Amino acid sequence: MATLLPRTLSPAQRIVFQITAVVLALVWAALHWGWVNFPLERIITPTEIHADGGNRYVWRIPFIPLIQSDTAHTTDSRLVLFENGHPIGPAHSTRKDVEKLGGGRFRHQGGALYFSASDNSDPRGSGRSYRIQAPLALPSAVGGLFALLLVAAFTSPLARVYHWLARSHPAVPTLLLMLLATGYRASLWALYGDDTVGGAVKGLPFSDAFGWNAQAIEFAQGVNLWESGWDARRQGYTWLLGGLYALTGESITAARCFNIAAGVLSAGLIFDLFRRMLPFAVALLAGASYAVLTPDAFISLTTMTEPLGGFLTNLSLWLFVMGILAWQSDGQVRRTALWMLLAGATLALSNLVRPLTILAAAPLALMPLLLIRKGS
Repeated sequence: MATLLPRTLSPAQRIVFQITAVVLALVWAALHWGWVNFPLERIITPTEIHADGGNRYVWRIPFIPLIQSDTAHTTDSRLVLFENGHPIGPAHSTRKDVEKLGGGRFRHQGGALYFSASDNSDPRGSGRSYRIQAPLALPSAVGGLFALLLVAAFTSPLARVYHWLARSHPAVPTLLLMLLATGYRASLWALYGDDTVGGAVKGLPFSDAFGWNAQAIEFAQGVNLWESGWDARRQGYTWLLGGLYALTGESITAARCFNIAAGVLSAGLIFDLFRRMLPFAVALLAGASYAVLTPDAFISLTTMTEPLGGFLTNLSLWLFVMGILAWQSDGQVRRTALWMLLAGATLALSNLVRPLTILAAAPLALMPLLLIRKGS
């Protein structure tokens, strides 16, 4: 029976792979449908709560991709809200009811918890304690990858697709992965629209997004071009987003498209980077995993710096590998030096956009070893 497994694997290794695929699929299903329960808990501190109109207050949930939430059309959230140790509700209330009626009503949607106190007091100063509890549930995108792995382990049609991709020009799987990344991010945009994610852009619950957006608007208007109230922040993202706003006007839609494009390009870069150092199957899995990476997809819908910083970091690593390959192919110092100069400049630029991306320099030492190993 044809599978996606390399033909060099022994029968025992094939069995191990198939068992692993079954176990991973069962683990996802058990968590997703509540067959087993691993509760995640978090205390809500008053400083993390923001007023959101009427009796409604909002709090950002720190583990967005790991729990199910309501959407505009579903009530999948299993989150429980406790006030002074006692559960309150009802859950799944509309945001309008939370605002107008209060009485402990709450709604968990996307990355935010919209809630009210049982007596409609201000939870930031009432002295009451609040905490949440929600069962762990891996994202649907992870389940999709596990399902694909399961199908790949036991069926031949998908194997033929895989081998066709492996034999085709590298641009084909790269474009397909970029289309997958685009579709996944567009689906989240359509699903959440201007509800939870829109609130994140406005500063609730992501306060950093509000700061970046405000600075970009000032930059586009020619205000505070070289100064910032955030002493620890880098200004690269402000300049780029502000330049975009100077062309399009203040537009959250333009900012989202900008960040989505960065995430989509990262998916293609990661695949192409991995395929030059590792087997095709590993590269395909790496690119597909990033394409449906839920945290990155959510953040792409805000004005946060992660998508652009990640793209520039991935680009710098790709340029570095291209420099090594240029040296291996013809040994031309000038051509290799140009690739390396571009790689260093791009990594430096990434650090101007997103702090700590300079840590990406650490794996650079491993890349020549992987290239040498693959070529031997």
